[in-house]
Amino acid sequence: MVDKADDPVDFNGRLLRQTDGQVDCSQYKIENKGMFKTKVSCPELPQFRLDDPEKVQTRKVKINSALVILNPMSKKGRGAKIYQEFVKKIGDSVKVEVLETTHQDHAQQLASETDMSQFDVLLICGGDGTVNEVLNGIMERKPEDRIPFAILPGGSGNDGVRCLNQNRVSLEDTISMLFEGTTVAKIDLGCVKYGEGFSKRRYFLTQSGWGPVPVGSNKLVPKYKLFGSKAYDIAALHKILAGGISHYDFKIDDRESSNTPLVAFIASNGRYTGGGMKMAPLSYLNDGKMDITLIRRASKCATLDMLGQVEKATHIYQPLLEYYRANKITLTTTDEEFESEGDLRQTFLSPLEIVVDHLCIEAFVSPNNFEC
Repeated sequence: MVDKADDPVDFNGRLLRQTDGQVDCSQYKIENKGMFKTKVSCPELPQFRLDDPEKVQTRKVKINSALVILNPMSKKGRGAKIYQEFVKKIGDSVKVEVLETTHQDHAQQLASETDMSQFDVLLICGGDGTVNEVLNGIMERKPEDRIPFAILPGGSGNDGVRCLNQNRVSLEDTISMLFEGTTVAKIDLGCVKYGEGFSKRRYFLTQSGWGPVPVGSNKLVPKYKLFGSKAYDIAALHKILAGGISHYDFKIDDRESSNTPLVAFIASNGRYTGGGMKMAPLSYLNDGKMDITLIRRASKCATLDMLGQVEKATHIYQPLLEYYRANKITLTTTDEEFESEGDLRQTFLSPLEIVVDHLCIEAFVSPNNFEC
């Protein structure tokens, strides 16, 4: 059990549970409104821990040349439109070369095999699934052959953009971050290790999820694309009302559990998922920790209430949810698929290990992250 830093008293019948000692929830504003009503809110916090200088590794990079990996079909052609608008806005000030994807996993291949030695930045133009492919391609390269990456908001959810640019998702904000902020930082990536001796890897920037809600809602998102980023909320609502659970054996650092029924097992490296929902509001991109959210089966009303609080980042106090921050997670599941940043993947052979690859890659980020 872990107490909130400013309020060690049991809150709403339970305490915030994590695995790495005292957690700082001092940024949460708690107002007592009476015996049964308590208002909780959380401001937009920096995505980086600043209390350990060794974990804050930044530099300034002026962009003269950019390589773009473009998914022209993301969000029914939005990726191509965003790229054209980007080129128009920056004019001739930057040399730009573009590579277009034509099939699934093509972005990963391009990011792995293309010579990037003449470029200052790798720009990813597409949705979160395209981002996931490109990052896995980058991680196939030798560390000395990797260049900083940035993301143009060419998808529906754009959660990767939110993580790097303080929840700002417009193209104008991204251009400002790249050419005015010019701040590059080393960041963590989440990593799912699988196969014999956990020798194979799948990386992610924001989150990976197992269970009926993350996997099932991802399948339904195309049905609700007309609702934009809210399509994820509506799809999750659909799956919650439909019911369903999966069972897991897992070990989160020293805590073990067997045959545990859950509607969702979510591993987060970044805060956002589903088009802006703050599933992991206490996560940081440079702390070397993985944030784990376990959602148990409950009444539909209780689950809907919890879902409604995710965008406000107050769901971590809900009794049906457990929230941990850990170094290593071992997971055994019979699920056939899992969801990673908008992509559905076949579940790798169990057991799996979920870890953080600490400060393994450089990204352009908002300088606002380092002003607190």
